[in-house]
Amino acid sequence: MNKLLLCLMLLFVIPHTMVAQEFECAEGTLQKHSVFENMYVGVNSFAKKLCESMIDGSDYDEPMKLFIIDWKEKLTLNLQALDKLKFDKDLVVNSSYQALLAFKQPLNIRATNVNNGPEADLQLNGSSIATLKTIDCKPYKKKNCKLLFNDINQAILAPYDAIQKNTLARKISAHEFKNKAWTNYFSNSRSQTSLDLFINTWYYKKDLQKETYVGPPNKQYFFIHPSVIMHYSDDADKGERMKEALAIEWFGVNYWNRSTPLGWSVISAYADRASVKSVSHGLMLHVNNSYSFGFTTNSDNEHGVFVTFDLLKLFEDSKSNYKNYINSAKGYLN
Repeated sequence: MNKLLLCLMLLFVIPHTMVAQEFECAEGTLQKHSVFENMYVGVNSFAKKLCESMIDGSDYDEPMKLFIIDWKEKLTLNLQALDKLKFDKDLVVNSSYQALLAFKQPLNIRATNVNNGPEADLQLNGSSIATLKTIDCKPYKKKNCKLLFNDINQAILAPYDAIQKNTLARKISAHEFKNKAWTNYFSNSRSQTSLDLFINTWYYKKDLQKETYVGPPNKQYFFIHPSVIMHYSDDADKGERMKEALAIEWFGVNYWNRSTPLGWSVISAYADRASVKSVSHGLMLHVNNSYSFGFTTNSDNEHGVFVTFDLLKLFEDSKSNYKNYINSAKGYLN
């Protein structure tokens, strides 16, 4: 195999270099309302910690987990304190809690007077959940149900609003920031060519369209991915049994983030030999994102085994790949 040809193929699949940006989180401010004031305590600090965890790719720390649990308990107690108002309080608590866990905007709760009469229609995201007596809302610091539930709604929205008001919020939702989770993906997973990046971006486009933070995928797909291998064939004549060869992974998958990363690919291999057929086909197994081995055979039942390491990783720039991935994703986000 012509070594110059191999080098040219490697250079062809190396992604273009681009510069990644670094960002910092900042703690914002929220306007408190007169109802459920305790729901605002710690909200800004929580939003900043969430932003920081997104950037460094870390899991929630204990204070963040405790904040979410405490927030749910406070909402439960505050709604139970509205003892004169009969509505499905558990529905409001659970929907709001699930929204906070997913960092999504909670369902909107509002009350409207019915024909300016003594009753108010209580709605959750536009669906009626109760009919309230306006006079029953007056003991709770507001003169009518509409004002009362406006304040309740703002208190429930507080964590989401704090996340959105963080200086990184828009960049987070648009995937325009670099974090350690993505750095880990591009640094520790198998190398990806421009075609691999395109395939993976297309495959994960639904995830990339989400408005909330999206981390890197748990597996990689490969298509027409080149590898340089050392191929051994016992059927070849002495002197050419061990040969450098080019393998093309027609299709493959790699579970890069498991405790023991594993993957596989269907391949064809070309080894320049005179005594046996140069082209063979087989299966490549990937271990620990760095090493691959496998076996091949051909129509003459001439078998071979091979081993390789991820040579493309030597040329790969994780920052470049990250930006290429994000720039491709923007096409699906628009």
